[in-house]
Amino acid sequence: TPGKAIPRLIGVAQDITERRAAEMHLREAATIFEETRDGLFILDQNYKLTSANPALSRMTGLDTGHWIGKELPFLQPPALSQQIHDNLWVQLKREGNWQGELHITKPAGDQFPARLSLNVVRDRDLDWTQAVGILSDVSELRGVQAKLQQLAHYDQLTGLANRLLMQDRLIQAIHRSRRYGLRVAVLFIDLDHFKRINDSCGHAVGDLVLREAASRIKHNIRNDDTASRHGGDEFVVIVEKFADQSQVLALAEKLRAALALPIQIGTQTFHISSSIGIALFPDNGGEAEQLLRGADTAMYEAKAQGRNRVVLYDPAMTVKVASFLTRDARLRQALTEGELCLHYQPVIDTQAGQCSAVEALVRWQHPTLGLLAADQVIPAAEESGLIIELGRWVLREACRQ
Repeated sequence: TPGKAIPRLIGVAQDITERRAAEMHLREAATIFEETRDGLFILDQNYKLTSANPALSRMTGLDTGHWIGKELPFLQPPALSQQIHDNLWVQLKREGNWQGELHITKPAGDQFPARLSLNVVRDRDLDWTQAVGILSDVSELRGVQAKLQQLAHYDQLTGLANRLLMQDRLIQAIHRSRRYGLRVAVLFIDLDHFKRINDSCGHAVGDLVLREAASRIKHNIRNDDTASRHGGDEFVVIVEKFADQSQVLALAEKLRAALALPIQIGTQTFHISSSIGIALFPDNGGEAEQLLRGADTAMYEAKAQGRNRVVLYDPAMTVKVASFLTRDARLRQALTEGELCLHYQPVIDTQAGQCSAVEALVRWQHPTLGLLAADQVIPAAEESGLIIELGRWVLREACRQ
C-alpha cells in the first residue's frame, strides 16, 4: 500500500559465472565458425547439410544456402568414387572420424586439392547427433611440396634429373630388367673442352650452352629413357627396352651428332663435341655403381682416342685406368720428392752468333724406368690435372737456378 513501510524484501541471488563463461565460449565459437579461412559445416545423421560458414562458399563456389537439407556435392559420387564414398561413411560410423584428401571441382570447372576432416558429435548416451566437417584448401602446401620435390630430384640449371634421381631410376631399371630378363644401357656423356667456354666467355654463357646441350639430349631420347645431369658438363642417359647394343650405339651417335650442331648464344656461335661411353647390364656389371663406373671409363677412353666419338666399355679399359691412376699417384709423389729436374736447350741468335735464351725442359728421373722426357711427363700431367702444378714447379725451379 502506498505510504506504508515495507516490512521485508525477499531476494534470490544466483551465481551466473558458468553461464557467462558458456555464453563467452559460444560467442568465441561463433566467431571462429564465421571468420576462419577453413570451410566448416555440420551434417545431420543422414549426411545432410544443416549449417555452413561463409568460408565454405568462398572455397568451393557453392551456394551453401541452396544445399541445406541436402548432401554436399563433393561428398557424393561422381566427385568421390563409389568405394571411397561408402568407406567414408562406414569408417565414420565405426570410428567416429575420417580424414582424407579430395579434389574439389568448383561450379566454374576449376579444381583444387583439399583436406577433409569429419568428426562425429555424440550425446550423453553416445548416440550420433551430428558430424562436423573441416575442409582446408591445400593448394599452397602442395605447391611447396612440388617445389621441394623439384629441388630434391632435379637439376636447377637444366631441369634434367639430378644424380640422386638418376641413381634411383637406374636401380629400379636394373630390378625390372632382372625380373623380365631385359637389358639396360648407361650412356656417360662429357662435353669436350667445355672448360674453354667458361674460361673465355664466363660461366653465364657456359650455363646457357649447358642448357642447350641438355635440351638436345632430352629431345633426342625416348620418353621412357632418363636424361640426367651428373655434374659440371657431364650427363648420364639410362636406356631401357632396346633390342640389341646396335640400337644403343645408334642412339649414342644420334646424341653425339645433335650436340655437334652449332650453338648460338647471342652473337656468338659455339661448336662443341662430345665423348660418350656406354656400359650395358648385365654384360658390364650387375649393380648401378658398376655400370656408371664402366660408362665413365669408356667415356675417358673416347677422349683418349681423340674425343668426339662413342666407345663401348671393355674390361681391358679398367686395367688401363688402373695403370693411369697408379701413374697419377706416382707423378704426384715425384713432385713432392724431388724426382723432377730441368734440362736446358739453348736458343741461338744465328745473326749475332750468340745464345739469346734457353728453353727449360722438364724431365722425370723415375726410380725404375729411368729418365723420362717431356713427351711422357706432360701428357701424364695433363690427364691427371697436375699440369698447372707442374708448370708452377718448372717456373720456380728455373728462376731459382
